[in-house]
This record gives sequence, structure tokens and C-alpha cells, in this order.
Amino acid sequence: MRNPVTPRHTAFPSAIAPQPRTETERRLRNRDGAFADAIRAVEWLNATKGSPAYKRVVGLRAHLAALSGSMDAYQREEAPEALLKIRGHFRAVNEILARCSYVPVVAIDAKANVLRWNAASKADRGPVVTVSDGELTVEVREADAAMALLRLASGRVLYQARLCDQCKSVWIVSGRQMDRFCSAGCREAWYTKSDAYRQRRREIQRNYREQLRRKIAAEDARQKGRRP
Repeated sequence: MRNPVTPRHTAFPSAIAPQPRTETERRLRNRDGAFADAIRAVEWLNATKGSPAYKRVVGLRAHLAALSGSMDAYQREEAPEALLKIRGHFRAVNEILARCSYVPVVAIDAKANVLRWNAASKADRGPVVTVSDGELTVEVREADAAMALLRLASGRVLYQARLCDQCKSVWIVSGRQMDRFCSAGCREAWYTKSDAYRQRRREIQRNYREQLRRKIAAEDARQKGRRP
């Protein structure tokens, strides 16, 4: 019988390691783990577009984002409708996750004095995408992508795996909330449609016409001064 835990499970973003000595070290450790999760989720999403598994994981991300927003709204206002939304998204998330199977796995990095652990996908179901984060190369499945998004959501950094705001077709790893586009072309296309861009263009045209008017007036004055 095939062992459900195979050597492909080599990515362990969570770890039992020596406690960070400084706040900076803690933030860097959390950032590195979130960045690895964002890479896995984004690479898998971009490679599986159109598949049923893709639609389920995209739905999961949408519910996680809405759940986070509803939780924030409830904290601000304690409104009953916000609580109802929380329960609805919570139920939807668990329904999507019900088809995923996980097993706990561990690995030891003796040199770094780190015991790493993760919940690895158990079933070989759906599309498989090979992903490298620069250090490890792993095979990512639907359950792995879902788990990566769950970790991002729990750390309140779900924005790190997001769709390009312009083309709405390419998923990007967004290290900052202000990183919203997959390319310079999409960024420029977005701003050409913005009110700020149109206002700036109007100011540029207005300044150009004013400078041209002054130039013509100055030329006319000079020509008049030369007349006998």
C-alpha cells in the first residue's frame, strides 16, 4: 500500500524553533513563512485556472477575505448582521475544506536546531503544480493551496496572494498592500482610468495652453516693438 505521506512533503513553513530574541527577528520569521505560503498559493492558482479545483480555492479565498472583513466590522460595532455574516462565511469555509485531507508531518534541521512541522495534503487529488520558493521545491495540490491561504488569512496577510486589480486574470505575490498589479502595463492602464490621472492630464493641458498663450503674447509684443 502506498504511504500517503511521500517525500514530496518537504515544505514546512511552521516550526518549533528557538524563541526569537528580538521583535525584528519575530517579524522577519513570520514574514518569511507568509511569503512562502503566498508563492505556493499564487503559483498553483495561476497554473490551474478553469479547473474545478481552482474555482473551489478561489471561493475559499473570497470567503476568507469576507470573513476577515466581517470580523473587523463586528469588533467595531458588534452589529448582529456582522455576526450573521461571520457565521455564514465560517460555515462556507468549512464546507470547502471538508473535501481536503491532511496528515501531520515533521522534519528536523539539525544544523539550524529547528523541528519543522506542517499539515500536509494526504490525497493525490486534482492538479499538481511544482513550485519553488528559492530554497525548496515542492508539489502543491488543492489542499496545499487551501492551507497556504488559511495561514495567510490567520496572519491577516491574505493580500499577499491576490489578483491583479487591472486585468483580473493574473495572481500576484503582493509583499505590500500597495502592490496591486501584475505588470507595469497593468499599472499604467489602471491609472489612466483614475480620476487623479484625468485631473493631472487636465492640469497639464491647461498649463500648456497658458504657456502657449503667454508665448504668443510675448511674440506679438516683440513684433509691435520693432514696428516704426
